[in-house]
Amino acid sequence: MMNIMNAFLFFLIVQSTIGERQNGEAQSSSDEVFRRLAALEQTVVGLKEENHKLVEKMSALKAQVKHMQYHTTIQNDSIREKRQAIESVAFTAGVIDFDLINLGAHQTIIFDRIITNIGNAYHTNTGIFTAPVHGVYSFTLTFMVVPGKSAYLEIIAGTRNVNDIYATSPTGGRHASTTKQWILELNKGDEVWIRNKDQGADIHGNMHTLLSGFLLFITE
Repeated sequence: MMNIMNAFLFFLIVQSTIGERQNGEAQSSSDEVFRRLAALEQTVVGLKEENHKLVEKMSALKAQVKHMQYHTTIQNDSIREKRQAIESVAFTAGVIDFDLINLGAHQTIIFDRIITNIGNAYHTNTGIFTAPVHGVYSFTLTFMVVPGKSAYLEIIAGTRNVNDIYATSPTGGRHASTTKQWILELNKGDEVWIRNKDQGADIHGNMHTLLSGFLLFITE
């Protein structure tokens, strides 16, 4: 009887030991699973942070691309404007009235008969040329005075008196004319016109008094 009891106790001890070992292995396996889950969670967090940084970089790159596209558009518009200006700035206009008598001091000469006005930079209603772009322009003035008279004319660019041009005809003589040319650097929007200098000048028109101008080249 004692031997049976001892055997039964030994069996219980063995089973208990086996159960504890199995429980320990199960616990160890469960801990490993949790460790791996924690590592995966950290990896996911890291990937989210990297994705957020990539999104920010993409947004910054998109902003840079838009900025470059904007400036490229401006540059293309500027190039197109300059090409159009080079191709389309030239005019010649004359005084159609037979004579302009007793002109006032600083009176603008209106060249009201257009021969050529490519680009429409010269305005016949005011007698003023407006520079469409910053560049170097050529202007040529030919004017004629009536017999026995003389006249000073001035070319004005913006706010400055650039130069005078003078013509005279001896008393009892014939009509007399003179010509001058100027090369002027103008800013976009600068205005150029011809005006009488002193009171009382008499100019012969009838398309013998002419003003011409054109763009030579653009400057930055």
